[in-house]
Amino acid sequence: MHRPVHFEIHSSDPPALMEFYEKLLGWTASPMVEGIVWALHTGEGPRGIDGAIVRRQGARAPVGQPINTFCCTMEVADLEAKLAEGLALGAQLAMGKFAIPGLGWTGYLIDPDGNVFGLHQPDSKAA
Repeated sequence: MHRPVHFEIHSSDPPALMEFYEKLLGWTASPMVEGIVWALHTGEGPRGIDGAIVRRQGARAPVGQPINTFCCTMEVADLEAKLAEGLALGAQLAMGKFAIPGLGWTGYLIDPDGNVFGLHQPDSKAA
């Protein structure tokens, strides 16, 4: 079985997008390839993976278009609070809170550079 070991977020303004994710999720960033790739450290522990912000090559897709890439979802303690925080930091709502029965609550945001990502609050009683 093959598990994800890395993810990338493409951006036309990597420093601004790094600041968004640092504020919203507490991630840290450091340069890997000057002006092109910045490493993202998402936390400690056995769960999760680290990734990178990569300078976007080409035009950004318009908001509202179908997703044509993988969508990453991050675990959070309070979904409603994190959705509100993301909106206050400049994100747009892609899909509000909904239940995944027996697993928890999920919602999706569009970051300030047009990338869709998910937030998930575990809750075995979600219905």
